[in-house]
Amino acid sequence: MKATSTWQIAREFTHADRHSDHRCAPDTAPLGAAPADNATPPGSAAEGVRERAAAGRQSGGHRRFGWLAGDLTGGRPHNHLLDPAESPYLRGAIEMIMAGKSEQTVSRWLAEQGVPTVRGGIWTGTTVRNMVSNPAVCGYRILGGELVRDPATGEPVVGGWETIATPQEWLRVMRRYERGRTPGAAKRAANASDASGGPDAPGTSGVSGASGPSGPSGARGKGPQGRKYVLSGFLRCGRPGADGRECGATLVGNPVTRGTPHGSYACASGSCRGLARRMDLVDATITAMVLDELERRYGSGPGEPGTWPDPLLGGFTRQRWTEFDLRQKRIAISAVIERVVVRPLPEGRSTRAPFDPALLDVRWTPRPAPEE
Repeated sequence: MKATSTWQIAREFTHADRHSDHRCAPDTAPLGAAPADNATPPGSAAEGVRERAAAGRQSGGHRRFGWLAGDLTGGRPHNHLLDPAESPYLRGAIEMIMAGKSEQTVSRWLAEQGVPTVRGGIWTGTTVRNMVSNPAVCGYRILGGELVRDPATGEPVVGGWETIATPQEWLRVMRRYERGRTPGAAKRAANASDASGGPDAPGTSGVSGASGPSGPSGARGKGPQGRKYVLSGFLRCGRPGADGRECGATLVGNPVTRGTPHGSYACASGSCRGLARRMDLVDATITAMVLDELERRYGSGPGEPGTWPDPLLGGFTRQRWTEFDLRQKRIAISAVIERVVVRPLPEGRSTRAPFDPALLDVRWTPRPAPEE
């Protein structure tokens, strides 16, 4: 690898060092770059930050969750040793994110455990995301939006503090957030993989890392984050229009109300709005079909999560489904279902007739080709 190879990190993930030394602004030039006319003057505070980063040393700043604060009397550097009380929760949060759980699930778990944030505040999805995506968890640092690398070898510089995750695990977390955010996300992920053993290195195929059409991790752009209902985005209106063509609009979820005590999925098209189904019955019917298909496709695989064909679904069992949060369930559904076309009631059938599962036309994803 050339020494000039870098990984440009999206702006929202530069928090790790943007606040690490509030007394100076980080230099944005990559390590090993040729001096420019506006280069940082020798001896400046920013240059000191870069020199410490290149040497794998800390640069002060606020205490990070999971690490002990510095102890001047005892000679302990700041953010150097893991906190035996907090670090297990940091590790637990990282594992939950790698398993596909949402930040909201992690924040609720931390709150239920009575664990405060570093500043005693309330856990939020953003707080969790910032914590688990901090490169310090694996010993890395980011300056000016770039992974700090050794200018001689091009390899990431590993700090001298105790870590809670491996570089491959951090990459899995970052791929979840990087995927689809910017046009260069795939290139950045490839550059990062070069730094940690390549894209096929153990543990690098994160839950949201694969973007191919046959992997459950891709979720086919259905946005497992931010959805309220398990089948949001999967259901399509099959009601024919005046020209005989199916409406094809997405059915949106409507919450439980006095008028719809079971919730409903209804056509969102302003020119149609002629189809709706009870949410609880649709969810139960499709879920039962999905579980059968997940067992057929993934139940015979390795019995431990994190192995082929996917970290989330390898060795799938129905018990694991009960432990999934909404995000994980939607990822699992996207592994086997492309969409579900909801057919209208046949002419003459009463709207009070019993629910008919035959009117749910499931379009399954292609089954993965067996390994040779």
